[in-house]
Amino acid sequence: MKERFLFNDTPPSEELINRYKRYTAGESAGGYFDVEEVEMLADHFLHQNTEDALRVIDMGLQQHPNHQDLMLGRIKILADRGNLNEAMHLLNLLINQECYEVQLVKIELLTKFNRIEEAKKIALNILAQPQEEPELTYLDISDIFRDCEQFETSLFILEHREKTNALSVDMLFEKAYCLEQIGNYQDAILTYQAIIAVDSYIGEAWFNLGQVYYTLQEYKDALHAYTMCVTIKEDDTIAWIQKGHTHFFLKEIDNAYTCYMRCIKTYKDKWELYIFIAECFALKQDYENAILYYKESIRQNLDNHRAHIGLATCEIEMGNYPTATKLLNEAIKICPDAYEAWFYLGEIESRQQNIEQAITFYQKAHTLNDADVIVAMTLGNTYANKRDYEQAIPYYHKASEHADVLQRTEALMFLATCYFYINNHDMALYYIEKAMKEDAGSLSLFYALCPEGMEKLSETIEKTNNKTTN
Repeated sequence: MKERFLFNDTPPSEELINRYKRYTAGESAGGYFDVEEVEMLADHFLHQNTEDALRVIDMGLQQHPNHQDLMLGRIKILADRGNLNEAMHLLNLLINQECYEVQLVKIELLTKFNRIEEAKKIALNILAQPQEEPELTYLDISDIFRDCEQFETSLFILEHREKTNALSVDMLFEKAYCLEQIGNYQDAILTYQAIIAVDSYIGEAWFNLGQVYYTLQEYKDALHAYTMCVTIKEDDTIAWIQKGHTHFFLKEIDNAYTCYMRCIKTYKDKWELYIFIAECFALKQDYENAILYYKESIRQNLDNHRAHIGLATCEIEMGNYPTATKLLNEAIKICPDAYEAWFYLGEIESRQQNIEQAITFYQKAHTLNDADVIVAMTLGNTYANKRDYEQAIPYYHKASEHADVLQRTEALMFLATCYFYINNHDMALYYIEKAMKEDAGSLSLFYALCPEGMEKLSETIEKTNNKTTN
């Protein structure tokens, strides 16, 4: 999102800043600042402290009483700070209510009051009038709704323009961003592709397209987009990192490692980059090199719970449970809500057959993040292995709610197994049918988990299978 400015993005000179500081400190009697200087100073301090920005504007209003632009700046700050009634009162005191800038601020205030229809009415009245630069007017208005997180209304404004004119690249970017925010990823993809069709060398469009595909876990398409991005701009460190992540999820570990190493001199947070590299070695079961990078990450950032957890997983795989336990407890001290640390404490106990203690740790992890599929499935499996199927069922349900297709099919078949073993065959058949609708070949998993089910339910399952495949 673009950085917000009250007036414009022209930075003040060091001389102007120092002159203002000397004046406010009482070190200089020459305290006159013209309106342009006040505006530059206000925007400079706005990004540090809104109180300081207000002081600049109030000083400006003392020297330029009732200046409309300065008044609007003061109103915007009050609105950003949540003082909406005061802001609206001051806005209504302005003489020129039909001024374009006043109308824009009124749209913003009405939107923040959640009076969206009133704001839209003013916006449409503006857009109905002849405009010297209509595109900029549409962008001004859509930006207001977007910044107030009224993404549907921002899209409404852009689509109003699109009815009569093809959208410019800037407006397409605006549209794509709003589509992403409301979760309409497919139309966001089409919009980024439209930008690329206009100019295939816009790296930002390729990067954003990659981000959407990455969110959707469509990693091959994401990889293509990131590759195009770094081809256009070879020094785009963030794109190289995202390309590395995508290779990692595609299990192309050597390619991921190459992308990460390319960023070793340019990536700001080296400690985080070392975690990415360590994860590559860990996935290849090269725990010695993984440990080296995890330790280097910790050396560069001691309050780094992620590296502590990663290092602990390597120690677990090497059978060094006391060392791993110590590292995980250190991670929890740094970040008590690090659910992965609690989960791996459970793994250590489970490997040592301390099942009840393992369950305690798994449940703590699940409480901290009940959307993690692996944690939920592990709890379900742990109870199922104890033949405590009633306890397993809620965790498999939770896993099925958040899983991808493959994991969801697995969770559904585990549910079917649990229901079979508690003699609720109707529910077992229900979940078998549900799983087979997503993956007709998943029946083999049920038979592997529940051989008795093949004997008792085979005739009914066969009918279900035929119904699913036909």
